[in-house]
Amino acid sequence: MEMLSLLVDPVAPGRDVTLPCYTHTHTHTLNLTHTPRWYKGRSAVPLQVGRGRYVWRRGSALLIRNFASQDSGFYSCRAQVMVFGEHYTVTRYSRVHTKGSSLVLRCTVAMGSQSASSMGVTWLVDGQSIERSLLGTRAFQEHRVWGGRVETDLVILEVREEDSGAELRCVTQTRTGKQEVFVHIEMAEK
Repeated sequence: MEMLSLLVDPVAPGRDVTLPCYTHTHTHTLNLTHTPRWYKGRSAVPLQVGRGRYVWRRGSALLIRNFASQDSGFYSCRAQVMVFGEHYTVTRYSRVHTKGSSLVLRCTVAMGSQSASSMGVTWLVDGQSIERSLLGTRAFQEHRVWGGRVETDLVILEVREEDSGAELRCVTQTRTGKQEVFVHIEMAEK
């Protein structure tokens, strides 16, 4: 099955946003066998849709009422479908964030004679993992391997004033040792 993904335009705080589980063109080919489940981030616990600010819309779409910056992040919809008599799980990923400045930092590491699987490249924020840091759900990492290099991007969906002074550190761990490079976020005067 194909993986479906959607990048939602930035949402102004206080507005409602709708995340479709699948596009209208897929409704003719996907025969839903169960009600889809929505998840936020890497959580294994489904969102409680129908309670509070999360509401069903048009059957399987997720409506987030009164969107706020803490709602920014990745959402996934998992649906059980039947195609030509076979059962499949289809997952659609949506990234949604508030209007504001975003930032992407890239850490590129040459592999040399090592394999990508023997290298660990990660970003830390003030010495903590991204998930446990002040950036929380506003940031994520993307990893790529190509041309003898490992690239790890730190994507900050919304940079806030309180992020000023934060230390962002790219850490590379190999069999031969560890290397680190860092930058600080500094806000420019308006």
